[in-house]
Amino acid sequence: MGISSKVDKFKVLTLFEFLGLWVFALIPIYVYLLSNGYFNNGLIPPFFSGPQLRYLFFPSVYVPEIGVYINQAVEYLFLLVFPTFNIIILDKLFLLVIFSSVYFLLYFLLDLVLDTFDISHRLLIKAIGVIAFFLNPLYLELITAQYYNVIFAVLAIAYFFVKIININIKNKKINKYDIIKMGLAISFSAIMDPRFYIWLIYLLVPFILGTLALGRRKFLKTVVTSLLSLLVTLPFVAFEYFIYIYPSLLVVTSVSKAISAPAFRPDTFSTIAFFSPDATFLFIFDFISEWWTAIAYSPPSILFYPRTKWWYLPTIGREDNVLFPNDPISYIWFASLSIFFILMLISLFDKDRKQYISPLVASLLFLIAIEVGTNFPDTKFTYYLEVAPSHLPIIGGVFATTFAIPFYAEWLNLSIYLILIPISVNYLLNKVKRIRFKIIIPLIIVILFSFASWQYFNGTLYPSQDTGSFPGNSVSLQGYYAPLYPPPQWVHVMNIMSTNNAGRVYVGEIGFSEKWTNYQFILNSPPLMPGWATISPPPVQNISQTPLSYDIAGIRYLFIDNTSYIPLNSYFIYSYLHYSGLIPVVNSSDVYLLEQPNASIFRYSYNALFYNGTDENLVFDVLYNLYPLLNYTPAIVSPVKMQNTIPIVLNPESVLSSQISVYNVTNVTEINIHEGKYIVFNDTDISHISKYILNVSNALVMKVTGILVFVPFTINFSSLVSFPLNYVFTQFTTEFSLHTPKNVFVSSSLPLPSAEVNSGNLYLGHNVFVQLIFYSNGILLLHLKYGELANLLLISVDLLFYGIFAYIIIYKRMLKAVVITLLKRPLKKNI
Repeated sequence: MGISSKVDKFKVLTLFEFLGLWVFALIPIYVYLLSNGYFNNGLIPPFFSGPQLRYLFFPSVYVPEIGVYINQAVEYLFLLVFPTFNIIILDKLFLLVIFSSVYFLLYFLLDLVLDTFDISHRLLIKAIGVIAFFLNPLYLELITAQYYNVIFAVLAIAYFFVKIININIKNKKINKYDIIKMGLAISFSAIMDPRFYIWLIYLLVPFILGTLALGRRKFLKTVVTSLLSLLVTLPFVAFEYFIYIYPSLLVVTSVSKAISAPAFRPDTFSTIAFFSPDATFLFIFDFISEWWTAIAYSPPSILFYPRTKWWYLPTIGREDNVLFPNDPISYIWFASLSIFFILMLISLFDKDRKQYISPLVASLLFLIAIEVGTNFPDTKFTYYLEVAPSHLPIIGGVFATTFAIPFYAEWLNLSIYLILIPISVNYLLNKVKRIRFKIIIPLIIVILFSFASWQYFNGTLYPSQDTGSFPGNSVSLQGYYAPLYPPPQWVHVMNIMSTNNAGRVYVGEIGFSEKWTNYQFILNSPPLMPGWATISPPPVQNISQTPLSYDIAGIRYLFIDNTSYIPLNSYFIYSYLHYSGLIPVVNSSDVYLLEQPNASIFRYSYNALFYNGTDENLVFDVLYNLYPLLNYTPAIVSPVKMQNTIPIVLNPESVLSSQISVYNVTNVTEINIHEGKYIVFNDTDISHISKYILNVSNALVMKVTGILVFVPFTINFSSLVSFPLNYVFTQFTTEFSLHTPKNVFVSSSLPLPSAEVNSGNLYLGHNVFVQLIFYSNGILLLHLKYGELANLLLISVDLLFYGIFAYIIIYKRMLKAVVITLLKRPLKKNI
């Protein structure tokens, strides 16, 4: 009876702990979850709820530089399931799934840690382990920056290290299923962020060397286990490489260039030094070394200052990553940040487990040497470790894409931190004999953690980062998860835009922020098409006058928001409204929606210009002059000479009425001009282009210098006018469907290396602007080359990891372990 009662009590305590910690995991977002406002979810416009979004995105959105966008991936997956879902409820569901998934993985990963190191006081230490992870300042940074992919990668790397230690401690044989699971964990982390693959290899070197103290047998077992696990990752390395190559081919013309591409971000000693000031040992040991921190780390004493005075409080860090009032509480708080690192190092005093902990600490110290950048005594230490892999053809291109920011390596500290904290707490509890102290010690630890990371409990993670727009230190007073209540006219404009699948762009200066959000202005377009990019306002006078400016971006709408703390200049808005040539769709005192009806990523014309050279500036100069004559639309330039094309010839011996002649000569040159009537553009001074008509009744010789363009007056300019084409894009087959008139040239501003078209249409190749050119006879079906393969790989990998998550967490752990174990089986583990 007594044993049964004790088991039942343990079941109840376990269930309450599981549910209580689940609630604890949701504290940073509780304000938004209980509100009826919108969520400022970074790259996803919160009001884009139009049905077309269902067809534009994969269940995961992959960006080669930084891996999978979890925030986009899950939400777009929800759009597939709930196409008419209220966007506010959809965002709440999205956050619940993300934060719950992190908690479930962490909770059951700690089970593995406790089992591996045979730790007692299970319920208590597991609770402290969960709390310690969530209250770590770096975790606050990751969830504020929406680096959910990094959090999942951190947990995957922690799983790998726990499993490899488990094999050594338990003296288990190398099991193929364990190897597969460890390989999948590494692969998953690399898909979440490619840099984790390189960082893990760096960590493995000191870790494996540290196992030499365990004896030759265990050392060899560690080497074999690590190599076999890395072998399992090879298919995923191939996946990463293909997905890297595929978008790379969007901007280069040969596979060899994509294969040989080094890291996207330049690696130089000066670059590393530039990013090193915040990566000092002091900040590293406090887990606050991020350069662009999303949360302004702050002492609780800021609550004693009116919010409007926060802008004038002192800050620490190159990018104001610490708000520091410089009062006694500030210094106490800053000192308390070191508790996370100090508690982790206490694990080294555990003599029973020290031989297995030491390799982990060795890896940790090696990682710290990398993250401090040029603050390390040997200032070039990080340089060698970053530059070397970045220039390798495959590793540099795929897995070292954004090196030169050393402090990003700090993310992996969380993996080791997760393992060492339970060991440290267990050591402290075993050192004291009195029950009273076994309660007091965990309580003190939690209080110190909570004091250091008090921002975790405010429900919005305020204050937010340096915006560049606000007064003083420019720190946003609003927490990232604070619900947004935007002006109704802004919502109205967003709803208008959400019903149209044309390209759109938000115009705003860098750091531009509204009173109600830290929203960033982006161009949003589907994957396997031109990606998103931030822009700054172009010069007003050139906004509609620069040839191809809209066509290249595929922008149809410009959305100007004037609800900022620092409103846009009235002349800026006036110029856009009156001189851009755009059609006002919505025009109010706060928001403006302007339409460019000619914009499209596909255009057609009945005649085209012909040029097969490589001088882009030459053709651009011709188009610039022709632009006003073609109803302010860009002429299509064909790389193939056909019957209805007009050649562009550079520095010909004679000016002919059948071609456009361009001269770019520095010395006085004699040229022959044949009979005909010409429009002559003199571009010697680009700011004062002159235009005149030249009538030649008899051939003449003319002396010229500088830049001149001779355009035959007899050219049918109306046939060169280009028109936008609507299109349908099917994501899963990567096919564009266009209805065109017969016998027309079609251009696409998609910078793709090649395409496949249906019969009856000719693919002419690329012009000098790397635009796709076709000759169409009606319906044009355009396939992106290898698009189906890219889709198949993305969807397959998505389903694989979604399936693994569902099996491990939902079925094996939650359903089987929690429900069945708690309700049916007696438990023998002690509390």
